[in-house]
Amino acid sequence: EPSLPPAVATAQLREQQLPDIPGSVEVLPKEQAANSQDGALSLLLRQSSAITVSEWLPFAPEIVLRGASEMKLNSSSSAVVSVFWEDVPLEGMNPFSTMLYDVKRVEVLKGPQSTLFGGGGVSGGAVRVVTEKPADKAGGYLLFGGGDFHSREVQSAVGFPVVKNRMNVRLAGMYAAREGYITNSSGGFLNGKKSMGGRVSAGIQPAWNLRLNLTASWQKED
Repeated sequence: EPSLPPAVATAQLREQQLPDIPGSVEVLPKEQAANSQDGALSLLLRQSSAITVSEWLPFAPEIVLRGASEMKLNSSSSAVVSVFWEDVPLEGMNPFSTMLYDVKRVEVLKGPQSTLFGGGGVSGGAVRVVTEKPADKAGGYLLFGGGDFHSREVQSAVGFPVVKNRMNVRLAGMYAAREGYITNSSGGFLNGKKSMGGRVSAGIQPAWNLRLNLTASWQKED
């Protein structure tokens, strides 16, 4: 009989099925990430049952996770709900506006997470973005999209082995732009958006019980 694939998360820094995790975790799979409007993390998180997203300032969505929130007014303040790209915390004024591309899943970890993730997300929780990893099998994709307000988007990724069973590489990139839809009294329109970014990942396995995942990424938003 057909069955749903098991939901996997890495809330304890290792892959486990959701029933085996002693905590409250929600997984947003890559299909939802791919279909989220504009590809922004904050828009995908609206699909979570535990999260409320409100934009009290332009380009600065506020995330409320099970009632815990903090209005982050400067880049040096610490957020109650933290965002982690893999195991690295995203700092700055607005990590929730980060564009998603070549993402495997997004995990919503509810409640205090300081034991495994440090000081960030002590009282509120954490959002963890897990990207696609380099694999032994070569492959890739190229996606185009468009819509209202002259919006256009391109996403692409390619992966291939460099040394069989030892080293694999994956390259990913995206470009997205949209004209503004708020009329400016001085002429033109406001609220336009332009984002571009790229990522290089390498998976190195020097021994059967050791694997190193190295990632370098860049993203710019206007």
